[in-house]
Amino acid sequence: MGMVNCDAKKNMSDGSQNQLTSVTIHAGTDREHCREIMITRNSSLSISQIKLIVGFFAIVLGVIGAFFYSQGAWLVLPFAGLELLAVSAAFYCCIRHKNDFEMVKIDKNRIQVKRQVASREQVYEFQTHWTKVFLEITKGWYPSRLWVASKGQHVEVGQWLTDPERKQLATRLKHLIEY
Repeated sequence: MGMVNCDAKKNMSDGSQNQLTSVTIHAGTDREHCREIMITRNSSLSISQIKLIVGFFAIVLGVIGAFFYSQGAWLVLPFAGLELLAVSAAFYCCIRHKNDFEMVKIDKNRIQVKRQVASREQVYEFQTHWTKVFLEITKGWYPSRLWVASKGQHVEVGQWLTDPERKQLATRLKHLIEY
């Protein structure tokens, strides 16, 4: 994941850091005239820490299962194994999505939206002059949706953000496209 030669790094949040996502805006120099917005998920645990946690659960469940097995309740042991399998599967999903990101690159002529989810990469390109950014506000408890669209093609951006962050990102994208 290479970065564009863009300088001035800015954080989009207003001093408060979101625990779920990270949004970084790299604003280019006038000579380069490029802008880049990177949205990533929060990865608070390293792989070695996850292995340590799963190992700890395995030991605790093994001790509990062995105790009940020694008391004659042998059926607890397979369910302890299933519980460990479920916890391991959940952590595997976390590891699989650890490097997910969305990157929006904006220059004079084109906008590129690159998304990587679970090691699968998708790239969308739009012409800057024909591109519209719109925020779809939904009713009820459904989150809003931010769309980048041009000539019948559209892509959702900022899926991992909260509603206020998505609104702020929409404003920022509109400003960068008009600039």
